[in-house]
Amino acid sequence: MKSIFRGASCAAATLLLASPAMAGRPMTIKDLIGAVRVADPQLSPDGKLVAFVRTTTDVATGARNADIWVVPADGSGVPRLLVGGEKSENTPRWSPDGKHFAFISTRASGGDLFIADADGNNVRQITRLPSGVQPPVVFSPDGSRIAFVSDVKVTADTPVNLAFGESVSIRQVIELLGELLGRDLEVRYEPARPGDVRHSHGANDRLLGLFPGLAPIPLADGLRRTIEWFAGTRPYPVSIGRPANARSATG
Repeated sequence: MKSIFRGASCAAATLLLASPAMAGRPMTIKDLIGAVRVADPQLSPDGKLVAFVRTTTDVATGARNADIWVVPADGSGVPRLLVGGEKSENTPRWSPDGKHFAFISTRASGGDLFIADADGNNVRQITRLPSGVQPPVVFSPDGSRIAFVSDVKVTADTPVNLAFGESVSIRQVIELLGELLGRDLEVRYEPARPGDVRHSHGANDRLLGLFPGLAPIPLADGLRRTIEWFAGTRPYPVSIGRPANARSATG
């Protein structure tokens, strides 16, 4: 036990001596803010290197910058900068063969996916997305693809008003959708379960307050516009027909 405590004491002393700003005085909030942070260690496929994110903070401005560093896994060498600069880099991920690594960087946008050789050279951008890229970042087993997360806009630029001021049942909406699509829709009825909402009500005045200047339109027109929007933004075809006997409900 004595040797363990002696080793811990030596390590603590080494850390204190290694930080001149802290020598001989208690830690302050500025020391805490300015401390270098290390996170997200990633072992290379051959087990020889560990890539990690090293984040520094400008105490005066609070600005942070993250770079990707690498260090031998056996501790035989000192850490060195792998990819860095004025912009932030994070989420390093090795390719399965260890010849490349992917990472997220703000160097060209708010945050897109880049790839580089294992030595940090030949950096190239591989995504250009309006909403950027977020972790997790995962290579496919053969290294030919990379999966990642990105926010995707799924609403129309202008809200579509389906119905205001009039009660519309789900059955009515289904029937009208079938007429607009020109085919019968399959409907499956399930028994009610505990917690299911049997009835709901929307406060029309509050909805109108959320969309000032938006005038009510016929339900059929609103559904048609919704179908057309989906047809233009989804990878599968949606045919729209308007039978002569199509009903229209005004909301």
